[in-house]
Amino acid sequence: MKEGEPLFTPEEIKRLRRLRRIVIMGAGMIGLSVSIGLVMGFFIAAPKPKEDVHHRFSVPDRKCLSCHEFGQKGPLMPHRPFPACLICHRPYR
Repeated sequence: MKEGEPLFTPEEIKRLRRLRRIVIMGAGMIGLSVSIGLVMGFFIAAPKPKEDVHHRFSVPDRKCLSCHEFGQKGPLMPHRPFPACLICHRPYR
């Protein structure tokens, strides 16, 4: 290699840039897939209660929150309140 000669040719620079874009897009797709998987796992892992004396599914969600939000009467809710409980906590039939 001579003094002052560029390290890479213009074609090699284009190829390296293209490779870098492919790697960045692949890492982004993997990150997005992992994120979607974690969110789906969160919803799937929600406990599924049976309807009994303590769990009536016809009551409003405020009633569920009164027991579970601060862990006063039932187990502590490990997440922020969502608009509806039965979105994730689908009861057993």
